[in-house]
Amino acid sequence: MIVDEGLIFEKDEGIIDFPLRVAYSDSTEVRNTGRFVYLHWHKEFEFSIITEGSMMMEIDGKPLFVQEGDVIIIHPNEIHSSYCMDNINCRLFGIIFSMGLLNSAQSDACQTKYVDPFLVGQYKFPSLIRNVPGWQAEVVANVKRIIEVYRQKPTGFEIQIKASLYLILAEIISNKAFTTSSQSSNNLNPHIEKLQKSIEYMERHYDNRIYIEEVAEVSGLSLERFFKFFKHFTGDTPVMYLTRHRIRIASQYLKYSDLSVLDIALKTGFENVSYFIKTFKKHHGMTPHAFRKSGHNNSL
Repeated sequence: MIVDEGLIFEKDEGIIDFPLRVAYSDSTEVRNTGRFVYLHWHKEFEFSIITEGSMMMEIDGKPLFVQEGDVIIIHPNEIHSSYCMDNINCRLFGIIFSMGLLNSAQSDACQTKYVDPFLVGQYKFPSLIRNVPGWQAEVVANVKRIIEVYRQKPTGFEIQIKASLYLILAEIISNKAFTTSSQSSNNLNPHIEKLQKSIEYMERHYDNRIYIEEVAEVSGLSLERFFKFFKHFTGDTPVMYLTRHRIRIASQYLKYSDLSVLDIALKTGFENVSYFIKTFKKHHGMTPHAFRKSGHNNSL
């Protein structure tokens, strides 16, 4: 288990020099919230595939309807979340990786003509690739292949994963499915940048007492404006978001550590263990002890 920008992701300890991980999200593990992938962002690319149900994915505030078999591509720094449609369970896998994984040791045409433009934001992947016949089906097949190889981890699995990433890139480029932009991907929408700053602050300091006034100050907004701003973009109040993040971190500790419930409560910013247990049960439908005993895992 590793921590990156306050978010906890599952990762084999033996893949330190391979900047790729696979995350799993299941709506059945989340209660009392409309979003089963809560709002977050990261500095890597992400290829996600819907394996069950249909959902609304929001990327930088823009809604995108997706269904089983579709692939969604998230670019670095894009704030994203998702929620299930029609109260039906949904699941997805996300491949999160650094584009630098595809860098060549020696600069060549593949690097300068194709990889570099995506790295600097000159080229952008399509946000959605439907599961339809043609080159799209090839992309979907390679995304599934990466997930399966990652789960099994046979000898040489890193080469197989890298090869599939190149094949995905080749399909998108050869079919001219990418878009071009003269703007760097680092030029963020001012509203998104304020949102990122507030989220990053909460995710960096979740283990301490946080006053929402502090978060508002980081975003450069008054307290009243910040509450409205945050609710508009996330659907949550800042307090709700912070609580959900703490519960997510606590869930990971319960899965992958031997820490006591008391220690986990304190490490995730809950000053009262009784309140932690009550809040955890509200989100997961069971106590922390029952959650740990049930052996919840992401099947990776």
